[in-house]
Amino acid sequence: MTRTLLGPLCLGLSLACQSTGAASPPPAPPVSAAPLADAGPQQLVRSSYVLEIDAPTVAVGAEGKLRIRMRANAGWHVNKEFPTSLVVEAPAGVEVKKPKQSAADATTKSETELVFEVAFVAREAGAKQLPATFKFAVCTDKSCEPQREKLQLAITAR
Repeated sequence: MTRTLLGPLCLGLSLACQSTGAASPPPAPPVSAAPLADAGPQQLVRSSYVLEIDAPTVAVGAEGKLRIRMRANAGWHVNKEFPTSLVVEAPAGVEVKKPKQSAADATTKSETELVFEVAFVAREAGAKQLPATFKFAVCTDKSCEPQREKLQLAITAR
């Protein structure tokens, strides 16, 4: 199975996804990060769920929180028994308070929604990309689909 990068989603947030079939074109580079607090959440829409990501602009040395929300679409629900996880890698100059989170760390875990908050501190100014892997499963009454989203979370520190 190959992976491909979707074109950048507004303001420096790009999301990688699974792809099947023929080889894909090379991924596009991420767009320069701009203050995301003014832009609202960025979205990745799938047939069974929607991912929303809020990534704030923070002051150097101040704590910020990335918010990742998965909302199941109509006819789908969150599989609460699946070993849900979110792993965020901290690049140089960024400290992630809890880089590995499980379903127990979700701030919301319902039949239709999962929400994770990732606390971080930027130790230097500039735009940073935090690679992340989000694993979860959504189901219908007849089947379940495990998901593995590769994300690039963009933050800016000033």
